[in-house]
Amino acid sequence: LLVADVRDGERIKNKEEDACDWGGVTCDDDGKVTEIKWSVVLYLSGSIDFQYLPDSVEWFQFPNADLTGSLDTRVLPKKLRTFLITGNEFSGSVALRDLPASIVTFDVHENAFEGSVDLTTLSVSLIALNMTQNEFSGVIELQSLPNEMRLLALAKNNLCGSLNLRRLPPSINSLYLHENFFSGTIDLNHIPRSLIYMNLSNNRLEGSVIVPQEEEKYFHFAGNVHLQVIKVM
Repeated sequence: LLVADVRDGERIKNKEEDACDWGGVTCDDDGKVTEIKWSVVLYLSGSIDFQYLPDSVEWFQFPNADLTGSLDTRVLPKKLRTFLITGNEFSGSVALRDLPASIVTFDVHENAFEGSVDLTTLSVSLIALNMTQNEFSGVIELQSLPNEMRLLALAKNNLCGSLNLRRLPPSINSLYLHENFFSGTIDLNHIPRSLIYMNLSNNRLEGSVIVPQEEEKYFHFAGNVHLQVIKVM
């Protein structure tokens, strides 16, 4: 049923009835599906209903397949740790609050999702969240991100409002918020030392920002026409 509406889904099944014998599927010793890693080389399209993902699945990826449909996060497997559906045409809203408590990586970049992005009730296990290049809108709250989060990517959306960077997670390494409509001033005085990559380019930020010149830091602010960047040693 999972691939019932996927065109040319027989390429996955390889004429096998047992899902453990399908291409890209991994099962444990008890015959339960634990990983589904379907590749763009299968040249598939159509739609997929995530309610039919086996409860035992911990890893699901199906990128760049022109898949359509919506994503009800409430029906995702409770053991799910990695979920990657980049480069498709999924649409509708994404309720991050309903992600499985076990989730570690959630990557839906380059789709057609829309609606707001609620970052206040994320699972504490979430380390990487990538929702770049969709149609999300509204303001975001960066004060309640999971303590172990290392990557937050929300670039190329329609997000707006001010950015408070005072309470980012102590382990965060990468923050990508470029090509949105964020406005107001920003303060880098309280960002964690773990932050190496930050791109706030092409927004509507203003005022001035003092940027420390450190060899291992890669901070970008280009395209904010009313923002003065002051680089200091």
